[in-house]
Amino acid sequence: MRSKPLSTVRLQSWGRPWQTITLEPESGRCRAHWFWRPSAGHVGWASQVQGAWYCLWNRDGVLVLQHGPSAWHFGEVHVSRNLVEGGRACRFTATVQGATVLDLRYRPVGQRFWNRDDPTFDRFDEELEDFFAMLERLSRDPEGQRGVTQALLPKHSSLPTRASVGPSPSE
Repeated sequence: MRSKPLSTVRLQSWGRPWQTITLEPESGRCRAHWFWRPSAGHVGWASQVQGAWYCLWNRDGVLVLQHGPSAWHFGEVHVSRNLVEGGRACRFTATVQGATVLDLRYRPVGQRFWNRDDPTFDRFDEELEDFFAMLERLSRDPEGQRGVTQALLPKHSSLPTRASVGPSPSE
C-alpha cells in the first residue's frame, strides 16, 4: 500500500538556523519562515542558490535529494563538486545512472568577504556553510547517510505552535 502524498514537510535552512523551510514535495515549492519553531522536528535541510531551492530530506526512511518537483533517492545519486574558473566558481553535478540531473555553478563560500582573509577558515567551515560540500561528503559516506537518515526521523515535541492551545498531551 502506498502512503498518501505529503502536503508539506519541514526542513531546516542550511546555514540559516533561524529559518524553517516548508517544502511541498509534489510541486517542489519551498517557503521560508523566519523565527518559526514547528512542533515536529525537521526532516531535512534546504538551501537556496540563485533563487532555486535544493533539499535533502528523509522520506519514509530514505534520504531524498530534491530540486523542484524532481526527486531522487540520495543513495542512487553520484555527486561531484569542483572548483572551476581558477577557483572563482564551484560546479556541483549530480548524476543518476549516468544521466546528469543537476548541474549548477555557484560562488564558493571561501570567496565570501568574511571568509577570504580568515586564517582559520578550513574545509570544516566550508562544509558548514556550503550545502553542496556537505552533500558531496555525505555521498561518499554510507555510514554517515544511515546516521543522517536516523537523525532526520520525524520527532514530536511539546513546543507550542501557532495552532496549539491548551496543555500538551503529556500533561
